Amino acid sequence: MSQFNVVSASSSFRPTRHAFKLNFMFQTRVALSNDDGFIHHFGFSFVEVQRTISGELDSNILVDVIGRVYNMFQVHQSSPNDSKNKRVTVDTEDAAKTMMGITLWGSYADQIVNFVSKGSQGAVVIVCQFCKIKEYARTRSLFNSMYATHILINSDVEEITQFHKGFLLEDRNTPFNPVFGRALLTTSPIEAAFSGYKIEVIVSDESGIANPTVFDRDAFNYLDITATDIGGGISEGKKFIFKIGNKVSEWNAFTSLTVQKMTDDPTIHDKYSVHRLPQVQNFL
Repeated sequence: MSQFNVVSASSSFRPTRHAFKLNFMFQTRVALSNDDGFIHHFGFSFVEVQRTISGELDSNILVDVIGRVYNMFQVHQSSPNDSKNKRVTVDTEDAAKTMMGITLWGSYADQIVNFVSKGSQGAVVIVCQFCKIKEYARTRSLFNSMYATHILINSDVEEITQFHKGFLLEDRNTPFNPVFGRALLTTSPIEAAFSGYKIEVIVSDESGIANPTVFDRDAFNYLDITATDIGGGISEGKKFIFKIGNKVSEWNAFTSLTVQKMTDDPTIHDKYSVHRLPQVQNFL
């Protein structure tokens, strides 16, 4: 490449931490060269999901993640004729079993939808390169950027192959759970931004009662129902371990409790049952 410009990289949503970037100009010339194999084709720089969740990472820097897809939500589209507004959220877990939601829009959503339509069997590993970190209700998740994001799904690249090799036997034989049997769900632009549901649960132990809120993504994993099915009723009496976020209002004495993580893993139940016995009494 010749006759290009070097400038400071100071804009938001930068793909890397490099202090400078190259700008193409009218006179810039690019020529093909022989691939000697020393330059990585993708240049991945994967981050652990826990670092994203904790808020340690700069949200202005795009990140690379790799993980196993274990859940796919309903595809939303504000208009059947406008594929740019199509979106879908997938839940993933990295090598450390830390879960993270990734929302894909437009052509990026089409990639995962087309992959699922082919009826792939076994575990599904996805690489999302150059994703944006966003925070809503004190929960961080990932979204594709407008143009920079690169998606690879079970592709024949070394990083995905090595991730597959690190699976436990049950992970290799367990495909993810796509909510894909229904027709495309059409929503308005406002619904596309805020669709979903939340439920309030009453949790009690020997010390008293709390009333945390569980949002749709976590609720679906354990209740196995979507927003369209929520009116059909919810089972009661399930036991969970909750990680709770406590937010005190700046304007009044109101305190909100949001479920950041939840699990019904019996091993974790046994670990904490020595101290207290949390139990969901009822769903509102």
